[in-house]
Amino acid sequence: MNNVLHIVTDYPDDVNSVYTKAVKNLLDVTEEGLNHQVISIVRKSGFKFEIHRPTNSLIVLIIPKVKLAIANIIVMRIAYTKLCNVVGSEYFDKINIVHAHKLTIDGLLGWIIAKFNKKKLVISIRGSTDVKWINGDILGRPIYKKIFNFSNHKFWVSAWAKKIIINKLSIQGYHFSESLLPNICHVNFNSNKTINITNKFIFIGRLDSGDTKGLLKVIQAVSSISEASLDIFGSFSSSQLHYLESYISGLGTSNRISLLGRIDNEILKDKLSGYCALLVPSNPETFGISYIEALAQNIPILGSKNAGISGYFNNKSYVRLVEESHQQQILSCVEYFLANQQQIKNELHKEIHEGKLDFLSDKSIKIKYINVLERVIKSDI
Repeated sequence: MNNVLHIVTDYPDDVNSVYTKAVKNLLDVTEEGLNHQVISIVRKSGFKFEIHRPTNSLIVLIIPKVKLAIANIIVMRIAYTKLCNVVGSEYFDKINIVHAHKLTIDGLLGWIIAKFNKKKLVISIRGSTDVKWINGDILGRPIYKKIFNFSNHKFWVSAWAKKIIINKLSIQGYHFSESLLPNICHVNFNSNKTINITNKFIFIGRLDSGDTKGLLKVIQAVSSISEASLDIFGSFSSSQLHYLESYISGLGTSNRISLLGRIDNEILKDKLSGYCALLVPSNPETFGISYIEALAQNIPILGSKNAGISGYFNNKSYVRLVEESHQQQILSCVEYFLANQQQIKNELHKEIHEGKLDFLSDKSIKIKYINVLERVIKSDI
């Protein structure tokens, strides 16, 4: 069985206070086909390097939190030396391939490890973080370009980020090994789902100072259509709830727009099929699991053409993407869903039945991921 070394920030390692399960979910579904080792990067203020090894398969690497690639590559070079002192060279000898789960932060350490140990490197590109770092670090772009070109395969978790990354790094030509790598969503695409016709929409997400999920614009759009209603699920502070209640009341739609708070995700999944569409024109959004959960329940989605699952679907009636700052586009999509609901849901139902969305299933992601790594390991490139 091949040994894969994963380099990942924001990993659930009992040290990170803020984390995502995206990578761990991938490791969990592929553990029967691959042997996983993880170096979890934790960036903290101050000039401190610490290495903990809570299990044989997990190393927690605490490093100084610095900005820009030039400073970070120095930090990662020091971190690599300290890792070698702790785990020994035999640790890396047993590795068949290195997977850095971001091009930027994770990619720096992954690149160093792969170069010094003559290992293959694959990278994941996660839009929100990688685009932010590359946009803001002009001097670091040549370093990121070296990592991009050095890597043997590129996994696009954020398909929408490809054009931006290629442009900012001045990558010549598109002749490189690549594939989409959706997040594991734990959904079941079942063509036996009942098609429900309703005027009720759903929003899932939060409200922040920039309204990055698009909640206020969704409320405005639904308020403009007298026959439409909206259920809003999410965690809100008492001040946010007061603001939203006042906002909705000011639009005169308190009878049609409901603030329902937080709900267990499994319960929410069961409720999804009872809505006309999911409305979350969110940006930034690296991927957006809620979109896939909605599609699996046979309801269409509204998202941003600059984030989320943009790039995964082309010309599908059940995936409408807008400029998230454009109020009229959001309103037009809500009207489109209402006017064409039966036709849209029939198309989605048919494509689920034909297996056209199976590439988003856990099983499909597992098979393709293992196959890519095995092919890269065996290749001469």
